[in-house]
Amino acid sequence: MRVPDWCSDSPEKRVVFGSDPYVVETWRELPAGWLPATTFLLLRPEAIVARVGCTVLGRARSAGFTPLTAVPIRFDRRMVREIWRHDLNGTPPSRLRLLDFLLTAGDCLLVVVRHPDDAARRLRALKGPSQPRDRRPHHLRSLPGVSQVGPLTYVHTPDEPIDVVRELGIFLDTEQRRRVFAATSDDVVRTLTQLENAVEYRDFSLEPALDRIRPYAPSDLIGEDAAWLRVQDNPRISRWDAVAVAAHSCAERNSVPPTYVCLRDEFAKLAGART
Repeated sequence: MRVPDWCSDSPEKRVVFGSDPYVVETWRELPAGWLPATTFLLLRPEAIVARVGCTVLGRARSAGFTPLTAVPIRFDRRMVREIWRHDLNGTPPSRLRLLDFLLTAGDCLLVVVRHPDDAARRLRALKGPSQPRDRRPHHLRSLPGVSQVGPLTYVHTPDEPIDVVRELGIFLDTEQRRRVFAATSDDVVRTLTQLENAVEYRDFSLEPALDRIRPYAPSDLIGEDAAWLRVQDNPRISRWDAVAVAAHSCAERNSVPPTYVCLRDEFAKLAGART
């Protein structure tokens, strides 16, 4: 299929995604006019546990986004690799394992939102950078009361309209997509609250997590590569405390997973191979 120019700023990406099975399948199901006025934000597991979802949604509403519906999502290894397939090329296996550990720790919430003017690109800009030092107070990722370390980004959004199409094809099955495309309004906060009530609260601060871990594991965890591997399978240690250790250990080493490639070069290479 030919991806319209307005769906991506990259000609090479449009070529590559024109034969992507997730794009092709989902594109055929899109209602007329659904894009480009609709996108989604994904509240990651750490956002659910830290109870920051309502803050994120409130900021999105203030910026003109209207929530339409919400679908609970659970990452698995396949989803991690498919969502960031082109970003993760060349990433060391240890970083992939850490990304798996963080994202599969609990439920996410996919919140479909509408904005009358180029929804995907506007929400991407509002989301803010991955690196905490580059975030500004208005960004969705600049959240008070929770740890601001690189691996904990709290919110994911697609970059462009064509990414919305592709990622919905990965996250949702055909019936789920049908309901999402038909949604006009929903009690998103109720769904969010249900997810929050099902898990223990954590703000991912390091010292409280270490205090809870120390009776059951060595205390020299921070700064050690893949330190989380030493605590992840201990039944007496909270998975969320292990996530906090993993995030801070990674930040301490100034290495934020995943190791992203230059997408422009990646898409150019792939597009050249298909023409």
